[in-house]
Amino acid sequence: MNIPETENQYIEFKTEQVSARDLAEEIVAFANSEGGEIWLGVEDDRRLAGLSRSYEEDVMNIGRTGVIPPINLSYQEYTFGEQRVARLIVPKGVDRP
Repeated sequence: MNIPETENQYIEFKTEQVSARDLAEEIVAFANSEGGEIWLGVEDDRRLAGLSRSYEEDVMNIGRTGVIPPINLSYQEYTFGEQRVARLIVPKGVDRP
């Protein structure tokens, strides 16, 4: 798996400093469009910032209880050199506005 080259309408990069609220907003935005991927631990310019721990439980809780209706997210972690990053896959929402 490779990190995408740039952000676009389907790809967003976030560092682990992203707030739960901002992450929930990104998740909803992707779900209300065609879906997409959020890469955690990656700077806007694609540099690896890395993750200090796994955020799987936090992210999955946002999908289950932090957005309405709940969104079934997919979370995968990858290691590049010594940096751990996560890929969050947001499906196209079923109950879109």
